[in-house]
Amino acid sequence: MFKVNPPEEISTYANGASAQMTGPLSKEGYAVIDQVRTKSKKTPKTILSPMTVVFPEGCVTAIMGPSGSGKTTMLDTLTGSISSGVSVVGEVNLPGAQAYIPQDDLLHGFYTCQSYMEH
Repeated sequence: MFKVNPPEEISTYANGASAQMTGPLSKEGYAVIDQVRTKSKKTPKTILSPMTVVFPEGCVTAIMGPSGSGKTTMLDTLTGSISSGVSVVGEVNLPGAQAYIPQDDLLHGFYTCQSYMEH
């Protein structure tokens, strides 16, 4: 089960650890990803290791790693864009406005990055 909560309802992480929040309406974002696996009945494969990520208020967060390390899977998990053949267990709190522009060539060439983020 994957759950996205409004910031006023967050008090603890899905794994029971206490959330690093300054108040009930904190703007600090976080994600607790407990499990991301394929839904294969024979041999489900873990495709993203468990992790806790904090997105500090007022900061830009870079997600870096070598090819095949799970950067796109992590972003798809955070934004709820994960494919239907994948099971996700975790919790995400991303308050405020956010934008995710995928790396695929599915974007129109006449739009700028900024125009994609605004719409």
